[in-house]
Amino acid sequence: MQAAAWAGVFAVAQIVALPGAIAIVGAQAALAAALAWRMHRERWWIVLHALFSPLGALALGSGVDPRWWLAALVATMLLYWGTPGTRVPLYLSGRAAVDAVDGLLRSRGARSLLDIGCGIGSVLAPLARRHPQVRITGIEAAPLPWLIGWLRTRTAGNARVLRGDFFAAHWRDHDLVYAFLSPHPMAAVWDKARREMRPGSLLVSKDFAVPQAKPTDTVTLADGARLYLYEPAGPAPTRTD
Repeated sequence: MQAAAWAGVFAVAQIVALPGAIAIVGAQAALAAALAWRMHRERWWIVLHALFSPLGALALGSGVDPRWWLAALVATMLLYWGTPGTRVPLYLSGRAAVDAVDGLLRSRGARSLLDIGCGIGSVLAPLARRHPQVRITGIEAAPLPWLIGWLRTRTAGNARVLRGDFFAAHWRDHDLVYAFLSPHPMAAVWDKARREMRPGSLLVSKDFAVPQAKPTDTVTLADGARLYLYEPAGPAPTRTD
């Protein structure tokens, strides 16, 4: 959209003389925002398209060494790798969420936990220490959070942090799958959970409910956040002996 807006401004400039650089950048910003609105982007995307070129012009005129901008870009890519495609930013689970998941592991006698989009290991690291008998796995796509999570759990014999796409991994071997993602992927998360998770296994989503399913239970945390609990494959079979 930015490129299309610049092409449009360039075409207009061949017909009508635009009075100076400010007018050119302003016209491009307005056209980019209009295109974003026409393509039904979210409001915050429209704002970003409107601000992109003006902020770029300010950056060029700031006198800051361009290497700092490059360093900022690299750091952002390392931290939020994959976010434009997955629309899942880096969220950090707090102590209240860790304590709640701790209680679920104990009450259900879970032997394995999978944290999809585990970030820096804010759930994995403390639970690996509290539950040395539980097999704990995290999956993270962004390089820098993955590295931090790996470093935090490297001495735990029962934990591992993998880098990759959690949709490509198998969920069937885990008693509890924990997610703190965003509203965007929850429908796909639910579809995969229904296909792969075993009866009696639990899907726990922090703050973001599955749009097409009713939770088995909800847990309100001390910090006001909420956990949505689902059994995608139904309850565990009842023993008849």
